[in-house]
This record gives sequence, C-alpha cells and structure tokens, in this order.
Amino acid sequence: MYAEVSVVGYKGSDKRTFTYRVAEGVMARAGNLVSIKFGKNQTIGIVSSISQAPPPKAIKLKSIDAVLPIDPLPKELLALCEWLIDYYSAPPASVWQLMLPKNPTTTPRKLFDKPKLATKKLVELSPAQAKVYRDILASERPTLLEGVMGSGKTEIYFHLIAKMLAEGKSAIMLMPEIFLTNQMIERAQKHFADQLVVAHSGLSPAQRRAVWMECNSKSADTPMVVLGPRSALFMPLHKLGLIVVDECHEQSYKQDSSPRYHAEMVAGKLARLTGAKLVLGSATPSVATRFLADAGKLQRLSLKQRAIASSHPDIKIVKKDKQSDIFTPQLAAAINSTLANKKLVMLYLNRRGTAPIFVCNDCGQGFECPHCGVNLHFHADSMRLVCHVCGFKQTPPAKCPSCEGSNLRGVGIGTKAVAEKAAELFAGARIVRIDRDSAEPKEFKKILDSINNNEVDIIIGTQIIGRGLDLENLHLVGMVDADYDLANIDYNSLERAFQLLSQTAGRAGRRKDRGEVIIQTKNPDNKFFELITNNDYESFYQSELALRKKYSYPPYSYLLKLECGFVSSELGRQKAQALIAKLRGKQSITILGPVRSHPSLRGKKHMWSLIIKSRNRKILVDIASELEPHWTINLDPFGIS
Repeated sequence: MYAEVSVVGYKGSDKRTFTYRVAEGVMARAGNLVSIKFGKNQTIGIVSSISQAPPPKAIKLKSIDAVLPIDPLPKELLALCEWLIDYYSAPPASVWQLMLPKNPTTTPRKLFDKPKLATKKLVELSPAQAKVYRDILASERPTLLEGVMGSGKTEIYFHLIAKMLAEGKSAIMLMPEIFLTNQMIERAQKHFADQLVVAHSGLSPAQRRAVWMECNSKSADTPMVVLGPRSALFMPLHKLGLIVVDECHEQSYKQDSSPRYHAEMVAGKLARLTGAKLVLGSATPSVATRFLADAGKLQRLSLKQRAIASSHPDIKIVKKDKQSDIFTPQLAAAINSTLANKKLVMLYLNRRGTAPIFVCNDCGQGFECPHCGVNLHFHADSMRLVCHVCGFKQTPPAKCPSCEGSNLRGVGIGTKAVAEKAAELFAGARIVRIDRDSAEPKEFKKILDSINNNEVDIIIGTQIIGRGLDLENLHLVGMVDADYDLANIDYNSLERAFQLLSQTAGRAGRRKDRGEVIIQTKNPDNKFFELITNNDYESFYQSELALRKKYSYPPYSYLLKLECGFVSSELGRQKAQALIAKLRGKQSITILGPVRSHPSLRGKKHMWSLIIKSRNRKILVDIASELEPHWTINLDPFGIS
C-alpha cells in the first residue's frame, strides 16, 4: 500500500504531497494524521489518498511510522484544503496551519467542565421570519438574508440551527469579531447548552486543541454548534448541515496573512462540498455579494421591518462649524436629555487615541513611526505617541527636533479626547470606552455585563461598537465626526462608510421606544447623508454599482494586489517595474502602480505595491503562481490602498 501525504511543515510550493510506503501492520486511510520522516526530521503528515499501485519511478520510499490516535479528518476538509491552495495561490503549509491546532499530537487536558444548562425554548418566529425560514430550507441555492437592523435575523439562525441538530447535523455560525462572540455565546447557550462549542483566536493553544479534538471526535455521532469568527470554519465537523455568516459584509472576514482568504468565499465552497445550507446575513451586504444575488447565484430574502414594534431611529444631520467642537449644541442637548431619562448613550468615532496627528505648531514638523512611516497618534492619558499599525510607542519630545520650538500639540480628535470631554460636560455620567486600546477580548465580557446591568451611561467607541451589539436600553447614538469615515480613498470607501454609519445608527431604539441618531458633519448637504437618513441601501447600491462598472472594479473585475519590500526603496521600485515590463502585452489585464504601500515602511523594508485587474480570475491566479518569492500575494483584496 502507498500513501500520498501532505507534510504539515513543508514550506515549498512545488509539491503538495509526497509518496510514502505504508508499513505492514499500519492501518492508514485518507484523513489520518501520521508520523513520518521528512528529510532528517520527524514530523506530521496528513494522508490525502491510499493506493495499491506503486509510484511510476523506482525510488526508495520512506514508510509511515505510525498513525496518530486521532480520528481521520473529514474528507470535505481535505478537499477544502486543496481548493484553498489553488484558489488563493497559497503555500500548502500555510493552509494546514488553518486546519490543524498547534501540537496536535499533545493529549489535550480537560480544561473546564461545561455547565449543565437547561435549554430554553426558542422564540416563536413572526410570520415574516417564518416565511424566510421556510424559504431557506426549501431552496437549493445559498441565501443572502438582507434584513434591517433589529429585524430578528439571529432568531432565524437559531431556528435553522435547531432544525439541523434535530436531523443529526452540525452547524457553524460565524461572527465578524471576537468582541461580538461573547454576547452571542450567552444567547446561544440558552438554546443549545452543551452542544455549543466556541472557537476563536482568544483561546490558548491548549484550549483550541481541546475544542478541535472535541469537534473531530464527537461531531460524527453528536451534532454540534460551532460559534466563532472566521477561523471557526475550519473545525473538523463530520456532518455539517448549516453555515451562517452573520454581518457578512465585515472586513474582518478577510484574512490579512497567508492564505489571504475571504470567509464568505470559503464558506460557499465548504457548503458545496458538504451539501450544507449557507446563509449570508447583513442589513448592508457588500456590493459584490448583492450583485451575486441579482445574478441569481444566491437566493435573496428580505426582512424590511424590525422584529419588535419600533420604528427606524429618527436620524438628524447636524452641521459641525468649528474644528475644536467635539459636541455640537444639538448633540450635547440630546445627551443631557437621554441621561435625564435614564437611557443609554453611544458615541461613535472611528479613531482611537486623543489626537491622530502630533505636530509642531511653529514649523509644522510631524512625527512618524520609524518602522511603518505612518503618523503617530497622541495618547494623552499615557503621554505616549503610538503607532496604530505596529504598536511602536515613544514619549513626546519636549522640544521640536526640527526647530527646537516647544509649541507641540495633537491635532484632531480620537476616542480618548471624546471621553475626556464627555466626562467634563456630563458630570457624574458613567463612561466606558470600547476600542482596541481599552478593550482586550477577556475584558469585553465584563464591559458588556456592566452595560447590561445598567452600570454605564455613555459608551464611546470605534467601529467595534457598531457591529451587532444589541443593547436594550440604548436610545441615542451620536456620530462625533462622520466626515472621517468618508475621508478614506479606495474604490470601496463609500461602501465601507455606508455600512459603518448605517450599522451604528441601527443600534438605537431596538425595543419599543423610537431611537435617536445625531450625525455631526461639516458637509450636511452631502447626498450621501440623505441615504443614511432614509436607510436607503437600495439607492446606494445602484449608484455604487454604476461607479464600479464605469471604472471596472469588483464585481465587474477581479483584483490581485502584490507587494514587495527591500531595505533599498529603489530596489523595490525596480522589482515592481521589472514585473510590469514582464507582464506588458499580456491580454486581458490592467496594471495600476507601482506606488508606495500603506504603511510604506515595515521594519527596515520599504514597501511597494501594484494592482492587477482582470475579468478572468484564472489569469490572476496564473500570474500569482509564477511570481518570485519576494512578492506577497493577495487575491481578492478588501481594498487597493
């Protein structure tokens, strides 16, 4: 017997499998993890296939030493691995890192006892929700569930999960953020108790290994529900009946390290391999996803009303006159009124720190990260200049290194500045800040508990707070500086801004009382804000689609983003120009660049990037597969900047 084996630690991309002889007495089959000799090292491999036919060349083969005492991986997961390597032109080793826990041969300790919870009956679906539920089950196509904020998409997910469990099938439910997972765990545990498994990057290697082993060994006999961010897709479930990708528009579903996959695409492939139902849920789906629905690739279902009898929040656009004003009089008055009525306030600003720029007022000298080349943000509470890309920190200088002046200050505002001003204006208000600086994953549950226990009056945060939080007492949402979300320059910047502002506005008034939203902007006549006010996704989608078609951006083309970096900036530019010269004359592609990447400096390397567009994705995959090792490959990037 002979086995084709994928070697987990093999870094090359020229071969995916190696042929090994199956020693007499060794019972190996596809999906087994095996102990093998590779070169001079003992390592782990995964058997992809078994054959009785010897290899065509008479070569001396090493043998499989032992089959590890781990249940074979599902064949669908092996097929998914092969697809990932091809579709994203990814090294096999990087793909296996997704599939397997660290040190899979280590016997997992029993880390905790699951609480014995009594399951709570599911909430009865409304007629509109029940129709969507039936339509999902009846269709052979994946479903785009386009439901307004508060329409009860989660209840439909839970009913679908319960249906699969009753049929002996497992389910995966993806959340875009580990921060949201904590809130969803509490809701899901009430209904699925010890059948619920949580998998996310916040787990220690030992915890993740234990979860992985539980899925691989139990799911063949006992259906399970796996809840987590994008990595939960790769749990080894043997009878998968349902995949839900909630808030499917979110950027966090795109991985930024190899393999640079998008969870929505991987979920679609896994659903096809397993025959599972796929549901993509969002109030503001991406233009590309909605386009697939319009083309008939997805079944599009809508929930246009909130589940609880409350109206869409009352949204007001308020002109912000002065750069120094954090709160306009209208927003300040609304906050005071909301606090007086014992209701919760949420203030949104998608910028961390006290100020995004630190400069010398005398000569204009700015301060950049020595490792990334981006502006250092000023954090007044710790008196540090911080890089929000790599985490570099330094103490602000007493004097300007350029002119030796002492007139140094932060320009602009961040969430810390908003929190400081709120504490000053609304004395006695209990304030929490939720952003990457203040809320570690392990602390987020405590923050949510304090909010739900009415121990918080004002929440201040970045885009994290606009992602799926369901807060019963939240009445007012204030957007401190909506212009910042419109300032990014990318082909999908407006889409991202529409999603962020609409989703954040949708947090307000999700129970009986109508919520209130105030959007502060220096340009209140911008037609974009009219679309937000009217919750008019359809008009936004049609106008954005026309722009994408005009300039040939997704969904009318595919993108390949390439980056290279060298200590010599000129060498990087030359390498990029050489690649462009090599590709010149190639049919059906358009090349943008080269330009300096953002950030332009990573460590000691100066980074250059270029974008290749084509209507034929295979052309881009072929280009990627032939590149020299110094190129970083990103097929289907979230943006081009």
